[in-house]
Amino acid sequence: MCCITESVDVAVPVPMAYDQSTRFESFPLFIEAVAAVSRQGDGMTHWEIDINGARREFDARITERYCNRVSWESIGGARNAGVVALHPLGSDGAAWGSHPCSGRSVRR
Repeated sequence: MCCITESVDVAVPVPMAYDQSTRFESFPLFIEAVAAVSRQGDGMTHWEIDINGARREFDARITERYCNRVSWESIGGARNAGVVALHPLGSDGAAWGSHPCSGRSVRR
């Protein structure tokens, strides 16, 4: 299984960073491998990703929304799951961490 871990320090409070992290449609603006995400309703999303020219699409459901953490898993097809978690950095910042994993090998 291939996992890609990314983290970024952002100069906004954790609640504001969490709010942005749950707007999956905006992920293509700041995550290079994500081409598009659309909401399908009732905790379901459709993802289009492109990693080094290998384009994949999958549907996913949100499996957890708790405090400063959001998790998802794919429905059918190749296994894909991940989590975005936020941690406070002082009084005015947050560490945003993403840990998506795929059932396929991906070279970066």
